[in-house]
Amino acid sequence: PEIFSLTNPQIALFLGRLWSGDGFIFGSGNTVPFYASSSIKLSKQVQMLLIRFGIITRLAKKSFKYQGTRKLGYALYLTGEGSTKQFIKHIVPHIVGRSHIIKSLQVHLKKNSSKHGSRDTIPWEIKQEVRKEKDLTGKTWLEIEKETNLSMREFYGGYHPVKRGFRRNTILKLGKYFHSNQLQNLACSDIYWDEVKNITSKGLKETFDLTMEKNHNFVADGVIVHNSHSAAYALLSYQTAYLKFHYPTEYMAALLTTEKDNTDKILHYVSDCKNRGIKILPPDVNESERDFYSIDNQTIRFGLAAVKNVGEAAIENVVGARNAEGNFKTLFDFCERVDSRKVNKRMLESLIKCGAFDYTNATRASLLASLDNAMEYGLSRQRDKISGQSRLFDLLGSAEDQPKLKDVPKWSERQMLAFEKESLGFYITGHPLTQFENLLEQYSNANTVTAQDAPDKKEIRLGGICVKLREITTKRGDRMGFVTLEDLKGVVELVVFSDIYAKTHLLIKETDKPIFVIGNLDSDGETVKIIVTDIFPLDDVAERLTKSIHFVLHKDETTPNHLAQLKNVISRFPGKCPVYLHFIEPQKTETILELSSEFKLKPSFQLVADVQKLFGHNVTRFSC
Repeated sequence: PEIFSLTNPQIALFLGRLWSGDGFIFGSGNTVPFYASSSIKLSKQVQMLLIRFGIITRLAKKSFKYQGTRKLGYALYLTGEGSTKQFIKHIVPHIVGRSHIIKSLQVHLKKNSSKHGSRDTIPWEIKQEVRKEKDLTGKTWLEIEKETNLSMREFYGGYHPVKRGFRRNTILKLGKYFHSNQLQNLACSDIYWDEVKNITSKGLKETFDLTMEKNHNFVADGVIVHNSHSAAYALLSYQTAYLKFHYPTEYMAALLTTEKDNTDKILHYVSDCKNRGIKILPPDVNESERDFYSIDNQTIRFGLAAVKNVGEAAIENVVGARNAEGNFKTLFDFCERVDSRKVNKRMLESLIKCGAFDYTNATRASLLASLDNAMEYGLSRQRDKISGQSRLFDLLGSAEDQPKLKDVPKWSERQMLAFEKESLGFYITGHPLTQFENLLEQYSNANTVTAQDAPDKKEIRLGGICVKLREITTKRGDRMGFVTLEDLKGVVELVVFSDIYAKTHLLIKETDKPIFVIGNLDSDGETVKIIVTDIFPLDDVAERLTKSIHFVLHKDETTPNHLAQLKNVISRFPGKCPVYLHFIEPQKTETILELSSEFKLKPSFQLVADVQKLFGHNVTRFSC
């Protein structure tokens, strides 16, 4: 109807005149204004127009007296004090002939404002968020009740069937008390919460794709909806969830292939695979294809296209040569059979560094040191074939004329992993944190996976490697950083504010140096970040966090000779941590003795190793 294209002042005039005829304003038996009609269509249209002014109404069937009989009709009841106030502000000025009744409504509203319940409430489930905020303060319900002057009775205990929800003013006051943005936003939102009674299928009908330019959400027929393409997204989400559950390796292989050029996402998906028990095998020139692919329901082979410096044309040439003549036997055989115009030295270096030639059983250091010789050999053999020359070894089908690999020292694990990360963007065959697993288990209270489910504001302690850093300048001109921290389970984002960043930026920028992080969890229900309060080298964690040192000794280890040797060992590690001796007689007693202050120790791995060498097993415990 044309009425929907009018301006709000024009619609207000229309509704005022409409209310003058069939509208109820105020009476001794009913203090809630409503509009009555025998037409369901007209009632719903009026309901839509009222929404423009923030006036929420409830549509109900009503029986009216009509020419000596009862007739079924409909009534639109204003919902909540806020709707009544908006009604008085926008619609009432245009109602004619009802001034004395209007004055009665205004007097009643002023006298009873905020004294009665409201249907414009926030659902009772909000109490779960209030409980979380309460737990973070450490206060009791009684203390909160006294400090807010609000009754807390409804916020503990179970679900009350008659409880519709909580007034917005109540939640707003609690939001300010707890300094909770989430509670304050819910209390001040424009959303009117109502319960879905049922969903009825309308069958197959023609629909239209309506998209709003700037607002993804909008109101249609009184209901907040998304742009219509969201339905397609929902269907796509269902389909991908189905594939991920029933075909996990195929799904993850396809996902990794799709994001092969995005190292950040590849890192995230590789972590997801680890958590799901899916193993990702490193690149292999004899096994890998261009894309990631599923070997079985627990294994994925890395795709060559995700290796840095490896192009599409080169991959096509490598796979073609392999399909034509079989697997490559050696690095020299590979260089002889591929096209050197497409497979260049930079690409071969990346393939060696990431382990794509590990099938030869040669060390990566030896392969890289011999690369120039291998490429020269390959180019020479290709020229011979082009000129029609052949060698005796060709006729015999032997590879005896191939040069030998150079004998060079093997890379350290740290060096090998650094090259691996250089060529792939992350670690795949190992991790620098592996050697610190026991240390992390003792001093951490979370990892990058368990942190996702930890409560908001909880103090988090974990170790990891900085794999990405984004620096920004604050309004005050200071530098701060957003760090992606990787551990053995996955990744998490750290927020390092300027005061901490000024002290630790050099450490953060040492990307291969394991660090230990202490901070507070910041979760909005969808994303998780850690607001950092301290960062230091992982090597220092024992000294920084150990509060006491304990030596647990069994009865046969407490001879005078053993104790004399223990005293001799610990005398070499003076420090500040108190020391306790535990004398254990299995299934009988445990005696704990605190040593005097002269025996206070400095916690170190060398101390653990020396004491372990003395007793033949680890008897040292660091308590943090």
